Amino acid sequence: MEPSAREFIEALIQIPELSVTGYQIQSQAVLIFVEVQVRVGQCGQCGAITREIHQYIDRKVRHLPVVGKPCYLIFQEYQWICRKFRF
Repeated sequence: MEPSAREFIEALIQIPELSVTGYQIQSQAVLIFVEVQVRVGQCGQCGAITREIHQYIDRKVRHLPVVGKPCYLIFQEYQWICRKFRF
């Protein structure tokens, strides 16, 4: 059985914390849209472990080239905050 495109791309990028949600092959680059699967993080204020998300930050990170084209991972990074610093 052949893997789906999503499974193939996930195997290609080899980052288990990311789940592929889509991709685009453009003339000058390959864009891979991913979702972060990590559901806990470290508060940016005090360093405590938390599940509270303060905000999302759009990120575009360059990965290894694919078929000679630059490849970018596009995702929303979580910025974490604990209850102590919640407004």
